[in-house]
Amino acid sequence: EDFDFGPLDSLEKTHGWERSGVNGPYNIAVTAPGLEYPGYVGSGRGNTCLITNSGEGDVLLHSFASVNSGSLYLSFMFRVDSLPSTSSMGYGICFNPGDGRTSLNTQLYIKRLSDSSFSVGTRKYEGLAKHYSNDTFSTGQTYLAVLKYQFVAGADNDTSSLYLFQYGVPAAEPPMPLVSSHDGPDFIN
Repeated sequence: EDFDFGPLDSLEKTHGWERSGVNGPYNIAVTAPGLEYPGYVGSGRGNTCLITNSGEGDVLLHSFASVNSGSLYLSFMFRVDSLPSTSSMGYGICFNPGDGRTSLNTQLYIKRLSDSSFSVGTRKYEGLAKHYSNDTFSTGQTYLAVLKYQFVAGADNDTSSLYLFQYGVPAAEPPMPLVSSHDGPDFIN
């Protein structure tokens, strides 16, 4: 999704995006300009989503064909502009199983470390522990992130992983993710 449409107050009901739950006061807006990350195919194309630190924002969903084997990847650019002391941690994007429930998984978590630094993490299953990296990242910089959900044969052993790049785009998947989790039940699709 390159967000090749003009600025909007809410992404809801635009190009296949739908809201889940009640409509809160903190819409996920589309703003200009888009983000740039050298070497990434989506760099400088379209606009960007703005997720505020103001409170509980909308949960927006976009459906795609069901996947139930192999690995599912979601790549995107993101930039954290501010880290107010009133917001210690939150998530901004994730996968959701295709079973009709809102069971958010493989979430990108951002944890405030200071006014200008944060760490990132993920978790496989809502309600279980979040796994954070020991690395520190800075506000004002655009990062390339890749979330991965890997289906593994057997019960309750699928893996959620997060890869994060500060510069460059690797030609192949790195052998180790920045952080991963296999806690909790597996998702069917």
